[in-house]
Amino acid sequence: MGADRRGVPRTGPERAVSFRRLVEFPSTTHGAFGLYRYPAKFIPHVVAYALREYAPAGGTVFDPFAGCGTVGTVSRLYGHDYELWDLNPIIEVLHDITLLEPSAMHMDTIVDEMQASSAEFLPDWDNFHYWFAQEFAPVLSRAWGYYHMLDDRTTKLMLTVPLLKVSRYFSFDDMGRMKLSKSPRSVQRVGRLLSTDWETEFYNMLRSEAALVEKRLREYWGLGPRKTRHTVRGGVDSLGEALTRNTLCS
Repeated sequence: MGADRRGVPRTGPERAVSFRRLVEFPSTTHGAFGLYRYPAKFIPHVVAYALREYAPAGGTVFDPFAGCGTVGTVSRLYGHDYELWDLNPIIEVLHDITLLEPSAMHMDTIVDEMQASSAEFLPDWDNFHYWFAQEFAPVLSRAWGYYHMLDDRTTKLMLTVPLLKVSRYFSFDDMGRMKLSKSPRSVQRVGRLLSTDWETEFYNMLRSEAALVEKRLREYWGLGPRKTRHTVRGGVDSLGEALTRNTLCS
């Protein structure tokens, strides 16, 4: 049956349990845990229960398949150092967002500046128009152009998840699926958007998503995360790395 973190064996009959009841988080998407959808995402309750019951005080947590970084986000609540690896490089950005302390950033003003910006950026994708309607390209280009010209790292991080979410909504990607895929349903959604004042909707959605990021961060910091050391490695280069405590940073 295993043992708890004091080394005391656990005995007794097996029984069905719900981690949602064993750990008192308001919900699986509370705070930073609801920042971004991710395939096969850990609910924080499972990680919290394992750390609370089995992790030794002062121990370091390692997750080699870290996904969007839930293990690290929970580890800070218990004061554990941690190291996260994942082939998807987005983990580094998502992790850095969870480190942001809540602050009044006047996101409406920032989005207004984006809307008035003349900066442009489009990715060099051969299949760009497979995923995005031609009509959306100028607005997407200005939005991401503004994002890429930003020098302030905090502002850039605060805009990352909102821009990703809204760009996906305005793409031919099927929002009902976790992985990228085009479907008749998603094509119909884009068609409906094109028949509306879609540019206004684009920026209204962006403001709403930016406000949600601020709310999620306030919720997470309300749980009392502690200052811990960590290492986060994303991308295929992480395959050649070695695990060592000396890699942890503040």
